[in-house]
Amino acid sequence: MLYIDTVIDNLLSEPMYSKYCRYTFRKTTVKNVLKQINQKYKSSFGENVLEADKLTSAIEETVKSYTSDKKTAIEVSKRLIKFLEEEHSFDIEISYPPIDTSNSFERLMYIAKELQMSDKTIEDLSDELWISARTLEKDIARLRGEDDPLQVCGKPFIVDEMVRQRGRIQFTTTVHPLFLTFNITQVIATLKGLKHMCEDPILGNYALISAKSIWQQLSDYAKKRILYVTEHLLPDDKDWYQSLNEPMDNHFYTEYQCSHTEGAGVLSDCIKNGKTCYIEYEINDEETIFLEECLVVPGSYNGGSVEVLVNGKVKTIDLKRVRRSAYNKEQLI
Repeated sequence: MLYIDTVIDNLLSEPMYSKYCRYTFRKTTVKNVLKQINQKYKSSFGENVLEADKLTSAIEETVKSYTSDKKTAIEVSKRLIKFLEEEHSFDIEISYPPIDTSNSFERLMYIAKELQMSDKTIEDLSDELWISARTLEKDIARLRGEDDPLQVCGKPFIVDEMVRQRGRIQFTTTVHPLFLTFNITQVIATLKGLKHMCEDPILGNYALISAKSIWQQLSDYAKKRILYVTEHLLPDDKDWYQSLNEPMDNHFYTEYQCSHTEGAGVLSDCIKNGKTCYIEYEINDEETIFLEECLVVPGSYNGGSVEVLVNGKVKTIDLKRVRRSAYNKEQLI
């Protein structure tokens, strides 16, 4: 039978300490982490006898409350587990956080991706990342731009549209933080594709904003190289690429922010999220009508037209004839 006190004393004694911990951390740091694990174990379970699931819980709680570098606390706990496995044949399975939670940027990016799922709670994320609820709340405040907004390539990454209900936090528009890891040829291929998509009557503005976001993450060298390629090697509209320098306020735009009243600019949001819209529609060169409270028929979009339910009837809309579209009547006045 193993006891937590004895195990930790043995690990800190020579030659065990030299074998498992020396040359990695200062001994005072190792002793501090192990002391906290010991205290968490005994205060939580009121006993000294070592059990795998209880040790796992004590390690997690220690890392959560550790005010210094959590990466260090995790690494010390790994040395403790290795010592138990090799010296005492004591097997323990433990799932560590999927990222380095000491890195605030990486932590914020992970939270931004995970909050796409509506079943995630604050408690879930706290347990998954081994961070306290207080730290998590501070991170969410940063994502919302309320406290020291996250900056990426000199621009804020702010997701201010969140819904909180019964311990769950969900973005009203799903966000997936994507930053460049492409080589220049991949960037060119992506931008060419987005340039083509800018002609799409529904997705055009989404494509343009995406292209601007990519362009503004590039180094000056990359921009110059791409402009050279599009002018001399793979001829393209150089002016379009240069126009991507137009300033952007944020690195994330909601579907609502991507929408606009010109043409079929709001229809993508309405298709995806089941919203109604108002449409100024050109029947012919001389006659225009207003369609109110249109509901787009799911699956009817084919690139050039879409079906909408209006006044109880289904009407096929030629997207090239949509002069303007909006979420309410006032926006079309």
